[in-house]
Amino acid sequence: NVLSTPQFWLLFSTATLLATGGMSLMSVASPLVQEVFTTALPALVTPAFASAYLMALSVANLSGRVFWAAISDKIGRRRTFTILSLSSIPLYLTIPTLISGCVSDPTSPLSPYYLAGFCTTSFLAVTIMGGVFSVLPPYEADLYGSKYVGAIHGKFLPFSTVRGIAGPAILLNLRSKEETKAIEDLLLKIDPELFKSTFGVDISQADLLLDTKALTLSKLVTLLPPEMSDPSPFLYNSTMYTMAGLAGVAAVLHFAVTPVDKKHFEKT
Repeated sequence: NVLSTPQFWLLFSTATLLATGGMSLMSVASPLVQEVFTTALPALVTPAFASAYLMALSVANLSGRVFWAAISDKIGRRRTFTILSLSSIPLYLTIPTLISGCVSDPTSPLSPYYLAGFCTTSFLAVTIMGGVFSVLPPYEADLYGSKYVGAIHGKFLPFSTVRGIAGPAILLNLRSKEETKAIEDLLLKIDPELFKSTFGVDISQADLLLDTKALTLSKLVTLLPPEMSDPSPFLYNSTMYTMAGLAGVAAVLHFAVTPVDKKHFEKT
C-alpha cells in the first residue's frame, strides 16, 4: 500500500508546496503586474502588457514540463526535484527586491530592467510548477517501480487540487492582511481635517467606511503628502517571502525522501 510509505507523504508534500507558488502567481498575474508596476511605468505596463504577461506565464507552465522532464532524463528525478526546490527559494526572495527597485525610482534608466527581471523571475518560478507535474510520474516509478505507476500517480493527483486552492488562498489572504496594515498606517499619517473634508466623517470613524467599502487604500493614497510613497506595490511582498519559506520546507522534506523499504514491494 503506497499510502503506508513515508516516501509518498514526503513527495506529495514536496510537490504540493513547490506547485503552490507558481499557481499563486498565475492566479493573479494580470492584476498583480498592473497594480505593482502601472503607476511606476505607465507607458510600458498597459492592459495589453498584462495580458501578454499572463500568456507568458502559461507558456512557462508548458515549457517547464518539457524542459525539466528533459533535464530529469539526464541527471535523474531526485536531483531534478532538489534543483526545483532549492532554486525556488531565491526566485521568490528576489521578486520584492525587483519591485522595490522599480517603484522606488521609476525615472531611473534601470526601472525597465527591474520590470524585465520581475517578469523573468516569475516566468522561471512558474516553469518549476510545470516541472513538478512532468517529473513527478517518473519519480514515482523510480521509487515504487513502473508496474503500478498509473495507479500510484492517481493517488498523487490530489496535490494538484490542493495547490490550486492553497496558492490563490494564501496569496489573497496575505495581500488582504498587508492592505489592512497599510490602511492603518496611512490613517496615522493623513491630515484628519483633509480626511474629514474628503469623506465627510471624522477619521475616528474610518472603520465604518471600511466596512461599507466607501474607504479603500486607493482612495487613501490620494490624500498622501507628496513626500510619502504609495504602499500598494508592496502588498505582495509578504506573499513572496511566504512562498520562499514554503519552498524551503519543500527542500527539507525532499531531502528526507529515501528509497522505499523492500517490505512494501510484491514478493515474487
